[in-house]
Amino acid sequence: MRNYGAMTGFVAVSKTRFTQTAKTSGNILKKKTTTTVTGLVKPEWYVVTPVDVQPEGTFIESICVIASATCDAPEHVAYSGVAFALWTGGNMPANEEAVYSWAETKSAWTVLAFALILGPLLVAASPVMMLLGLNFGGLLAVLGPLGYAMAYGGDGLTAPQSKPFGDTGSGVLAPDYGSMSTQELGVAQSVDNRHVKPVQGYNLTGSTQLYKGACPGEKTVKECNALSLDPGTMWRGDSYQEVNMTLEMRTKFNSAACAALTGQARMECAAPVVQ
Repeated sequence: MRNYGAMTGFVAVSKTRFTQTAKTSGNILKKKTTTTVTGLVKPEWYVVTPVDVQPEGTFIESICVIASATCDAPEHVAYSGVAFALWTGGNMPANEEAVYSWAETKSAWTVLAFALILGPLLVAASPVMMLLGLNFGGLLAVLGPLGYAMAYGGDGLTAPQSKPFGDTGSGVLAPDYGSMSTQELGVAQSVDNRHVKPVQGYNLTGSTQLYKGACPGEKTVKECNALSLDPGTMWRGDSYQEVNMTLEMRTKFNSAACAALTGQARMECAAPVVQ
């Protein structure tokens, strides 16, 4: 802003959140659950102006002119002269959109399924189990499917079971996130690809809307207003623009192309082009 002499600036900070949905299907013998995690993001807007315009600004950007981890003296702190303040509502678009999705499906047999499958086998093995003194196991074997259901049906006969004689309940089909940092990194990468890397006007919907408005880029502000379309904040053919001709000529004068010349030829090289 100081470099271009701009009176107003906008900073779009990405604000993210997660949603999670679980869809369970199946029958009394087998269950399947699909868990989906979606990463959502929207811009949170900070308006930047000279400090005098909004002295209540949240913070004032500054740098230390000495290259060090910590600034060695107060007089070496250079303030930008602009203040940042959080603005919401009005014409500050905060459209939320999905930028990341992760899904996992798990399935498991139910307690009833294992009872029906293992029950007859337990009945057949009951004499051996009783001889070995496995009283509880023998009881299960004698009762067959009913015994298995009584032993493992605490969460219901249609509850999923991890394996024969294994854990039961909703935890069996719980998603394996590994770590939520995996999801956070996925969202961060998506935000970088959609919000940070693209040029202005081709990123998040909210940022693009503030920049381009709702009017085609080739139209002027006057044409947009005539069509009752928001022209946004982008520069258009009839947008007001100040030109520092002295600075521009000095820059051209010192450029590599002009520096190779001397005298009148160099001055003509640096002169403004009249169109």
